[in-house]
This record gives sequence, structure tokens and C-alpha cells, in this order.
Amino acid sequence: MNMTPEQIQQMKENADGIPRDKYTAVLPEDTKNSENLTCCICKELLKCSTELVCGHVYCEDCIASWLEINDKCPMCKHEILDDSDINRSKYIDRMVSEITVRCPYCDWSGEYLNFIDHSDPEKQHFRCKYITTTCVKCLTSVKSERMDIHVKTECEKRVVSCDDCKEDIVFQYAENHKEQTCSETIVKCVDGCDFHGKRKMYDTHKLVCKYEKVECPMKPIGCTAILTRNELYDHLENSGDRHLAIALEHVNDLKIDIDNLKRKLKNYELPPDHIFSVGEMVRFKYEHGFAMGEIQEILDNKKFLIKTDDGNCIKKRRELYLMS
Repeated sequence: MNMTPEQIQQMKENADGIPRDKYTAVLPEDTKNSENLTCCICKELLKCSTELVCGHVYCEDCIASWLEINDKCPMCKHEILDDSDINRSKYIDRMVSEITVRCPYCDWSGEYLNFIDHSDPEKQHFRCKYITTTCVKCLTSVKSERMDIHVKTECEKRVVSCDDCKEDIVFQYAENHKEQTCSETIVKCVDGCDFHGKRKMYDTHKLVCKYEKVECPMKPIGCTAILTRNELYDHLENSGDRHLAIALEHVNDLKIDIDNLKRKLKNYELPPDHIFSVGEMVRFKYEHGFAMGEIQEILDNKKFLIKTDDGNCIKKRRELYLMS
């Protein structure tokens, strides 16, 4: 790795840290035979030394990738015929692991075997403070030395306690919890009254809030007024005549509907001795718009039978219909 001091300093100041692939052990200048312990493919110290039949040694991963596209030694071009021409070299691994190296970014130095742990983001107690690590909760890239701070104060997935109800909440949902669901949070009435209390009391307050919009109790007969609960009493007291007029009009409309149904009933003829099932009688009621009393009148004045589920015909038509 050939970087200027300015480039190294710039990488150290990166808030996300330095990626693992940027870590290369720095050899002391007086290291003997360092070239013989360096992989000519990746230009780094040998990792899992692998010796070819020709005697040249490479990193295991480096030579494996090379031989996928080329069946010759990168240095001498000797042909590699099969796996018997490739062997691991534990002796060279021991030589490499004992070489003293230093970290290019911090003041750590030690055996190369330990440098592997030092440049591993997963080795919490050995890793370089500048290396990039990943928060296991939010998956954010963070510089190793800032991970504790990130987990405690920055991670969106960290668990915090609600100041009001003391319930544990994931931080990213804490604001929504306080604004919409926390039962202990102090809220104000949205209708503008002087209520100022806990959210769990708000539903009870809404039943009596004098500024809440409510419908007139006379809505079923046609009053369309919507007004505050504070105005409702005056509305009922001052609108008696209007409500009476609406009620009379409503009753008159009902009388007209009844008269129309009676005329319809009078003109409706049923076949003599026709057999109806209970289900047919229910459909008869809704298809022709007859009220319950009018159906009973048909049953009383017209002679026909109703068939029950077991197939028997009975004459107690009225009681059977009422049961349906």
C-alpha cells in the first residue's frame, strides 16, 4: 500500500471508518527476505501459503482465482496439470505469522498473525479503532472507535424509555408513540376548550367537551343541525316549533308510504293453495316491499300452505312466518 501521509489522514477522518480491504500490514524496512514472503499477485504478505509444483508460493485465494482462468504459474509459466501440483505450505505460514508488522493507520504493531485480528471488524477487542464496522441493529457503517457512541445515542434501532409512560420503545418510533399512542402524555383538547391532561383521560373528556361538534338528537326525523355541545341546549329550546314541523312532515310521509303499500297489497293476487317455503316467504316480503303487518294480513286472508324444511305442509302459516 503506497499512500501519502495526507491520504492516510484523510481516510482516518472518514466518519464511516476505513474498509477492511484497505488494510495492508506495513513491514519494517529492515525485514529480511520480505519479498520471498509476499504474494506477487496481491502484493501483500502470504495468507494460507500455497506452493505450486514449480516452487513458487502464493496466497491460497489468489492462486485459486488465477488458475480459474489460467493453468500456468504466474511467474515461471509452468503448467499446472491437476490438484496434485498444488500444496499448502504450513512452514511458510509459520514464518509469515512471526513477522513483526504495524498498522498503517494506528500505532499498533505486533506479529502478522495478530494483525489479521487487528484488521478484522468482527474482533471487537483487537480491531483497529479506524476500521469500518457495521451496527448489528441498523446496519449502518460506523468507525470502530465510535461504535459505542453510535449504539447509545445515534442508532435508529436503539431502545429508549418513554419519558411519560416509561415504556421501552424503539427510537425511530418514539416520536410517533408520544404524539399518538402514549397514554401518559399530556395533551390539549383539539376543539379548543381548556382541557389539559393525560391522553388516557381524553376519551372521557370528549363525552362532555362543550366545544365538540355534535349532531342534533332530532336527526332521525330530519334535523341536519351540527353544532357544539355548548350550543345544543339553546338549539333544542329555540327550535321546538321547527322540530315539530319536521316531525309532522315525517309522519305525513310515512302515512303516504303506508297508503301506497296498502294499494299494492290490495291488487296483489296469490295463486290458490300455493305451497311456499319459509325462505320463499322471506323473499316475498323483501321483493315486494310489504311490511310485517301486511304479510300477516295476506296470511290471514289468503288460503295457501307453507312447506317446512322436513317437507310437511302445515296451516299455521302466521306463526311459522313470524319465527322466520
